[in-house]
Order: sequence, then structure tokens, then C-alpha cells
Amino acid sequence: MNDRPKLYVPAPGEITEALYSLLSAQCKSFTGGQSSSLSAETVEALLSSICFSLSCFASKYGQNALVEIPLEKALEGARDILKKRIQLCKTLYLTLLRLPFQPDNVSYRDTVNGMENFFKKYDYYFFADQVPCDIDYQLCLQVNENLWGVEFLTEYIKRLICESRFCGAFQRYEITALLANFGSRNDELLINVFTPVLSNALGRALLGNDISTLEVTPDGIEKLFSMFAGLKYEEALPIVDKASKLLCSRVGFSGYNAEYVTESARTLIPRICRCDPKGLFLSLAR
Repeated sequence: MNDRPKLYVPAPGEITEALYSLLSAQCKSFTGGQSSSLSAETVEALLSSICFSLSCFASKYGQNALVEIPLEKALEGARDILKKRIQLCKTLYLTLLRLPFQPDNVSYRDTVNGMENFFKKYDYYFFADQVPCDIDYQLCLQVNENLWGVEFLTEYIKRLICESRFCGAFQRYEITALLANFGSRNDELLINVFTPVLSNALGRALLGNDISTLEVTPDGIEKLFSMFAGLKYEEALPIVDKASKLLCSRVGFSGYNAEYVTESARTLIPRICRCDPKGLFLSLAR
């Protein structure tokens, strides 16, 4: 998958005796008792996995839990947590596959189809922080880089489901017409399909127009930019949030999905306020 910052692991001098003992046991388990044959890179990867697993345990039971019980027990508990999260991730993946709207985009198809490899190759026992599949399709809001392993993929899929459900609330031919603005081979581009759909839907909500369609006329675009010209982010925020609320009501979103749409719409505010037409409020190409 795409390069991401490395998960923090303690430096050799920072490793506690308990953690060192845990790492030693993990190395022996990985090699069948021949830990001396491991490369430095593999040892670091095993330590990274331990740290990630323990962080999952602490996120559920609190940081103090790591000092109240032996780390060996905490690691066992972490693996139970990870097994449940794998099942949740798989359930979400199946939900994603069943959605009626699937973007006609090569990177989307490759990413979604490639996720199957995660469930075949993910090793929560030794390399829990890794994501053994390629994630190339760009979301409107990228997943927090502090998430790793199954937690990363779970959050990624949740966002992808939200984006696809939102797009599915509109006519596919209108979405196809919107994407035609990116060229005849737009399906081969690394673009996010949800963003232009949200942009046009938001534009219609801001204009007070019916939001069952995505058409924004040239006059409408001019009016939108005149509405926001000279406004600061803080001044535009409540206006955009109100329009986002209308959109969420229109597509039946609440909770997590509504928050995602609202946060996504907020990312458009700086461009709207500086009247940047590139990629905003696109015409429906005929």
C-alpha cells in the first residue's frame, strides 16, 4: 500500500524488561526457537506489531491496564480484540461489495478487489500493524495515519461505504456527466468520485434548489461565488454546515455518515471563498 509514517516503537534503550521478554518470546515463536537467525528488520517489525497490539488493548481497557496485568496477558487479550475487529472489517467489506453504486474507476475497482488479499494474508499474531493489500483509491478525507493494520482498513472501508452510499442517492448518468469534466478517460485517473458529487449537491443546497439532481447552471455558479466572495472561513462555516445538514437529511444520513459529509463539505470552504472554480460546481457534460 502507499507509504505511511512508521509506527512508533521504543529505541533499544527504552525497551522495558517486560517488553524485551515479550519480544524475545515472540521472536522464538516466529522462528520456532531460532531467534538468533532473525534480521534486524524482522525484529523491528515484530516489535512494531507488539506495540500496535498493546495499543489496541489499552484503547479498550485503558492505559493503566498495561501496568496492572502482565504484558503477556495483555498481548493475549489484544489478539482476541483483533480477531473480533477482523470479523467486523470483513462484515463491512461484504457490505461495501453489495452496495448498488460502485464507482466506474479503475483505482476503485483495483483497491476494492485487492482488499480480499487482506483477509487472506493479514497476520494479527506477528505483524498486526501491517495492511497486506494495496490501497490506491483516494478518499475525500484520508484515514488518520495513526491507525494501523485492521483498524486502518476498517476505517477506510467505513468511509468508502459512506461515499458510495451518498453517490448512490443520485442518478448515475448525472455522476457520469460530472466526471466527464475530467476527460474521456477519467475512469483511469486517481480521482475521488464522491468529491465532485458532493460539491454539486452542496451547491444546489446553498442555492436553495431541489437537491434531487446535481445540475448547477453557470448562473448558479456565479451566484454561489458572489455569496461567498470575501468571506472568512469562520463566516462561511455555518452557511455550509446548514447546507450539509439539508444534504444529509435528503440522503438519510445521520451519525457517522452525516459527520463525514459535513467534514468533507468543510474542506471545500477555502476554495469556495476564494472563488476557485477548478473542480467545484461542475457542469453536467452532455
